[in-house]
Amino acid sequence: MKLMKTLYKLFLILAVVAFVSCDDKLTELNVNPNGADPSIVNPNLLVPTIITGTAKPYLEFNYSGGAAGVMQYVQKSGWGSELNKYDWDAEKGWGTWYGNLRNANHLIERSQNEGMEFQEGVAMVMRAFNFGYIADSWGDAPYTAALNAVNGQQAALFPAFDSQETIYKAIIEELKAAKTI
Repeated sequence: MKLMKTLYKLFLILAVVAFVSCDDKLTELNVNPNGADPSIVNPNLLVPTIITGTAKPYLEFNYSGGAAGVMQYVQKSGWGSELNKYDWDAEKGWGTWYGNLRNANHLIERSQNEGMEFQEGVAMVMRAFNFGYIADSWGDAPYTAALNAVNGQQAALFPAFDSQETIYKAIIEELKAAKTI
């Protein structure tokens, strides 16, 4: 019995030492060899991503999806259609548009670092378009405090809503700045 307790304690100590002494091999192995490093990505590769990321859901939702049904561009059967039940999935919500805005902000940052004014202008126009769509679709929305969650502050995780008027005025100013670039 005493031998069993000693073996149990010895096994427990060895198990603890084995777990503590292991290096963090998972982070070394968990690297995508095909992934692009965001800090060095070429701005030319971000432009088509942002344009298609904005155009595809805009066309799908507004000309054949839920918004088209609400605006009576199209009409489908009432037996299971998202159009007549306002049953839109999360893809058509805020996430898509604010995801495009995060990409546009990254493109602006990378373009400024690389001195690529054309790409910076394109990103500003796409930012304005996405914020315009958000204001058109939902009215008041986060604008001035939006996309600040990378700072890690609690207030940035729950940004205040700005009025449509504020958003539209800022969009016009951003388009004027993009035009001068």
